[in-house]
Amino acid sequence: MEESVYHKTDPFDLDALRIDTTPVEGLGVEKLLTRVPTCRPGKQVWFRVHPGAEYRANVGLIKLDETDEWFLLTPAMAAEMPGEYRAYTLFLYVNKSGDAFLWPIPRPGDDGNWNSWHQSAQEMAELAMSHWIRISSNKNVGGYVPAVAKLDTTEPVWPKQSLKELFMISFKGKLIDTPEHPIVKKLRGIG
Repeated sequence: MEESVYHKTDPFDLDALRIDTTPVEGLGVEKLLTRVPTCRPGKQVWFRVHPGAEYRANVGLIKLDETDEWFLLTPAMAAEMPGEYRAYTLFLYVNKSGDAFLWPIPRPGDDGNWNSWHQSAQEMAELAMSHWIRISSNKNVGGYVPAVAKLDTTEPVWPKQSLKELFMISFKGKLIDTPEHPIVKKLRGIG
């Protein structure tokens, strides 16, 4: 009687458990980009920042303290809400897995002064345009410090989408473009 391939006598027979791990190409499968978080890279994340100016933008953002959610303002709404938002540069970055993120780095204040933490974040973003880095906070120096991957010369896998398309994904339902937006009403104590 021949033994079935589904009912082996030894369920942990390693020869029977081994699978073929050769990559299969041409299956017509594509990874869809459905989320683009807005956040600073974590201290254990190796990342690269896109070097192209077309993949960064100076924008007005509001971050809700209670939920850590980011909201993008149109320039017209930013003009109506002085003191409620902050100007940021959003940089596109990717991790080693090719996941896309937008890193919000505050711009200098109206007086031209820059908090040392924000200035060091800008420096880290510039360094990450040409190197894989990780960043960590260092209170002694008042800013972020990098660890640079000297031996890793692999190029990052950038998303195919334009910055506009990435914004549409990241800020879906989070664009403040009217005084009737629920966040505007909340900040003004209406409703």
